[in-house]
Amino acid sequence: MTTLAKPKSYFGRLWSQAATETWKFWNSYRIITAIASPIVTAIFWVIIKGWTGWREMLYAALLGILIFLTGWGIVFVVGFLRAPAALDAQSQRTIADLSQQLELPDKVLAEHLGQLLTGVGDNGRELLKFILLYDEVPRDQVKLGSVSSEETNKTISECADAGLINRRIEVYGSGAISLGFYSVPEGFRPTLKRMLYR
Repeated sequence: MTTLAKPKSYFGRLWSQAATETWKFWNSYRIITAIASPIVTAIFWVIIKGWTGWREMLYAALLGILIFLTGWGIVFVVGFLRAPAALDAQSQRTIADLSQQLELPDKVLAEHLGQLLTGVGDNGRELLKFILLYDEVPRDQVKLGSVSSEETNKTISECADAGLINRRIEVYGSGAISLGFYSVPEGFRPTLKRMLYR
């Protein structure tokens, strides 16, 4: 069984995001430019003014390193300040992607139910709205306004044949009395409610 990795703390993610942005900014070209520029300047200084010792070259090298470290620090601070917005944007993208993945099965179910609903007409829709009010409802309590009992039975059969409702029969005594109970399949209920009431 796979276990989920423990997520980093928010502060840890801030540091990680800032470090990532800093490394993205300080590519090898920028590092070489930052360190080499003072050294190249010192070389030109030597060419123009003449050689006066290693001190100028050492200062130039130290200046290049100092410029690089200062630049690195500035980029890191800027990255750290921008990290909350970047982390929020990442989170929103992840949430949107996961929401889209979760909606896919619901869209497929909605299309399937839409096709089934076209076969049961307006009476079928009213019947489903009524049955959705209950976990399970006995036949003698099913009422569809002014629709006759015979038409109601026909609508119940259409919905049951289409698979939109479950039918359970209870037999009493020696089988002389039976009572039907109807319910909407549990997996259909949320999607069907949205479709019927939108």
